[in-house]
Amino acid sequence: MRLLLDTNIYVYLLSDKGSLSRDVCACLEDAENIKYLSIVSLQELITAFRTKKLLSNIWKTESEMISFVLNDPSVEIDNTDINVIRTLAALQINEAQAHKDPFDHLIIAQAISHKMTLVSSDTKFSFYRKQGLRLIEHR
Repeated sequence: MRLLLDTNIYVYLLSDKGSLSRDVCACLEDAENIKYLSIVSLQELITAFRTKKLLSNIWKTESEMISFVLNDPSVEIDNTDINVIRTLAALQINEAQAHKDPFDHLIIAQAISHKMTLVSSDTKFSFYRKQGLRLIEHR
């Protein structure tokens, strides 16, 4: 299975793997599954590092962090393409839960378009299943 890790799951893997559910850990550790990280997650990591000092206990700079991620053998970076943008344009947004995060919308569109299963702890993502999102939820 091709898994697209939401940014929050990747952060858990790096900083607090023990907090991941047993099911998510089993899925992530299954050698048959290929793990991907969206290029959008790199932007999200940089933004979070700058505003919240996310993972600053591991790296001193955004460049160090991104260098690590780009060379991390446990994940492959998945880029967006025109099909992702088309999926994004057609995506019905979860307005009932005020889901306004453009990073999330692009990652969801990427998972749908690239036929990947998204792994996330975001409770707003299940709304998108009816639009073709395959989702493994960390609760």
